[in-house]
Amino acid sequence: MSRSCKICWIILAVFFIGNIVVLSLWLTNSGNNNDSGIVKNSDRARVKEQWKQQFIRKLDLDTVQFAEFERLRNEHIQQVISYQHQIDSLKEQLMNQTFSGTSDSVIVKKSINDIAELQKRIEFLNFNHYKKVRAVCRNEEQRLKLDDTFRHWMDQPKGRRGRRGMGPR
Repeated sequence: MSRSCKICWIILAVFFIGNIVVLSLWLTNSGNNNDSGIVKNSDRARVKEQWKQQFIRKLDLDTVQFAEFERLRNEHIQQVISYQHQIDSLKEQLMNQTFSGTSDSVIVKKSINDIAELQKRIEFLNFNHYKKVRAVCRNEEQRLKLDDTFRHWMDQPKGRRGRRGMGPR
């Protein structure tokens, strides 16, 4: 066998192995189109509609009840966002104190206490929001289904449920 023939076989083997690697990677990721876990804008409406239909079906809700759920959710989100922005601002002040040459302990303590107070308000908001949501249910059976659904959402690993209860960032 000549030297040029051996080189051709080696090149052919490298291409063959490369194709196998690419093919195996492609096949293992075929069902995973979005590795980041972020829903694409084109899919948001479809996902929201699927979630809505599943929620209505699972809890046996009528359209009036679901509209009230959405109104309460949107109101709650706006309130939590407001508090979360204040917390973020206080954390920024705290970070600035951390990186300053001389930090003022009074400012640090006040920032930490203010963050704790705002977080406490968020927890009260969450509690009262859930009471309002449960009040929308027609009967105890619906409330039990709602409780089970919420427990399921809260028991999911943090990466699957986002920052639920922690406010947006």
